[in-house]
Amino acid sequence: MAVRVGSHSGYDRIAFEFAPPQDPSPPNTLPAFTVNRVEQVTQDGSGNPVEIAGDALYSLVMQGASGVDLSGPELVVTYNGPKEFKPNFPALLELEHAGDFENVLSWGIGLKAPRCITATQFNSPLRLVLDIPQR
Repeated sequence: MAVRVGSHSGYDRIAFEFAPPQDPSPPNTLPAFTVNRVEQVTQDGSGNPVEIAGDALYSLVMQGASGVDLSGPELVVTYNGPKEFKPNFPALLELEHAGDFENVLSWGIGLKAPRCITATQFNSPLRLVLDIPQR
């Protein structure tokens, strides 16, 4: 798994790259996910607040996703990257890991202002891409 952020002409982007799904799941299958505007981002499990910069906060929750692989006899970490991004882009101010609990992976998104976030699936490699208009 990999997480990246970037700023482009007219939009900011968040990309989550996944390993290919294990059998019996069909190839190019993203985890089920939701992106919702929230008053406060909270940590999975504890419910503690996560402080995220921005006037508009969103919660990304991915069901059946994790930064660890529990399928074998030993736990294998599959995501070693940053848990917090503070790019201060035109729209995206912050992206922060909010939890990885019981095969549910959560991230909090802080934007300068409310925006309509577009989610797209890309394949080869499998990615969930969130595009955020800058205006």
